[in-house]
Amino acid sequence: MQKKLLHTLLALVTSISIQSCCKINKGGISVPIVILPHGEKFPIPSQATAGSAGFDLMAAVDHPITIKPGEVVFIPAGFCMQLPRGYFAYITSRSGIAKKFKVATFIPSIIDADYTGEISTGLYNQGTEDYIVKPGARISQMVILRFFNVDWQPTHSLLPTDRGEGGFGSTGLNPR
Repeated sequence: MQKKLLHTLLALVTSISIQSCCKINKGGISVPIVILPHGEKFPIPSQATAGSAGFDLMAAVDHPITIKPGEVVFIPAGFCMQLPRGYFAYITSRSGIAKKFKVATFIPSIIDADYTGEISTGLYNQGTEDYIVKPGARISQMVILRFFNVDWQPTHSLLPTDRGEGGFGSTGLNPR
């Protein structure tokens, strides 16, 4: 009985928090987006295929930008958005650019629901040649993910596991 009540309350709270700024549609959510003046001539973020998890972000710039080897340049995406509580955006590299040109996001970025400023991508040129970002180029991808708040339970010990305190590399390279 308590478990069913907990699930019902969780569903209600989730529904209320999403409905406060966004709507659920077709298995997804509607997210308010503000297109900034320098982003008006570029498409809003979109998924390349029906099976794509990431939304392509475009370079909202008026002229080509050169990123020299070893350099990091932050490129604006030309929009702001407001995610519902319980969601965040994860911005990461586009695999084709990373593979072909050795240009990747400087650090994968987490965009919290309460951040409403312009979205941008830090691109890091790890290659040996200049990389040119053209206006409207697809520069990174953004995935919208759900997260859960945590109620930490301080304790003096944890239940035993097969791994225990084994950290980096402790499970080896070969299949088990």
